[in-house]
Amino acid sequence: MKQFLIIFYTLFVFIFATLLTFLLLLPSIIYILLPVRYSMGLAGRHWQIFTWILFRFLMGTKILKIDQRSQKYCKRLMGPGLIICNHMSFWDIPLYLHYFSCAPIMKKEILKVPIIGLIALANGSIPLNRNSPHSRKLVVDAVKKRLNDGVPVQFYPESTRNKDWKLGPKPYDQIKKTLLLLAFEMKVPVIPVTFYGTPHLMNKNGLLNWGEHLGIYIGKEVIPSDFTDEESFSHFCWQQVIEGHNVLENKLQKLS
Repeated sequence: MKQFLIIFYTLFVFIFATLLTFLLLLPSIIYILLPVRYSMGLAGRHWQIFTWILFRFLMGTKILKIDQRSQKYCKRLMGPGLIICNHMSFWDIPLYLHYFSCAPIMKKEILKVPIIGLIALANGSIPLNRNSPHSRKLVVDAVKKRLNDGVPVQFYPESTRNKDWKLGPKPYDQIKKTLLLLAFEMKVPVIPVTFYGTPHLMNKNGLLNWGEHLGIYIGKEVIPSDFTDEESFSHFCWQQVIEGHNVLENKLQKLS
């Protein structure tokens, strides 16, 4: 009986979430015609409502948020900057969109998914083919343009989901550093963000778990001018993501 209720609950949540996604389709068609900063800001508000309903109402999720940013960088849609995050599961994306209006770098396969792909484009997503050096160059060019235009960009330096997420974020020598080095070169701040607990939202059978504890740690902005070289800057940025994991683990493990 309990297993039947969990299956029914999971189906209900996915059907309800699908209907909410359809509601985002029409405004997304309009937003995609706007300059990216405006489209991100407008679409981001919708995602904030969508994810609030998903996490708080449909899934009973309890989210611990720790924000170390100075007031200047605390806006949902901030100025030019690079937001870096660890990556453990698909659920990192809605958790991120719950707090930020910012264009993510996203694997191109997602943009081919009907409706979801269109909404992602309306949110200013930058497509990436991870197997193509040419695609990587185009992404770097697109990020440069966004930052020059005063638009923030988000990406996952771990490149793909970390299968060893229980051990924390990947070590520095295993991440992609190109955009961190670019941020140093362009003198734009980096906001380190850490997610915690998202893999626990679904069990190994793909069924949802109610009332899980999640955490998001938003580190203090890292300013390039405070560093003498790109390597120390890049390393410090990622170390803040790792330290964020340690903080959240200490606070949330006892609640699991």
